[in-house]
Amino acid sequence: MKKIDEAKHDAKAVFQYRFLVGNITAFIMAGTFNTTITLLFHLLNFAAHRDTIQARVQKEIDEVIGSQRLPTWQDRKDMPFTLACVWEMDRWQTAAPVGLPRV
Repeated sequence: MKKIDEAKHDAKAVFQYRFLVGNITAFIMAGTFNTTITLLFHLLNFAAHRDTIQARVQKEIDEVIGSQRLPTWQDRKDMPFTLACVWEMDRWQTAAPVGLPRV
């Protein structure tokens, strides 16, 4: 910020507030794009299989968590089908593939 303040009257300065804002925006957007696309694939897959996959995941969530509390990290061990669905969808349709084989 000091460099930006020192160079605020120099139009050719490398350190400018607008560049800082642009870099911060690019940094934040780059981090959210892959997550957004991956979640979109999850939602589309659940919508396409609402009578099978979605219904079974919902049943498991209702049985383990219910409607009176939020899920906790510890709940995952009691929700094997839901966890397997998340892992499988990440493997099947990911925005950032890493080239690992299915095991």
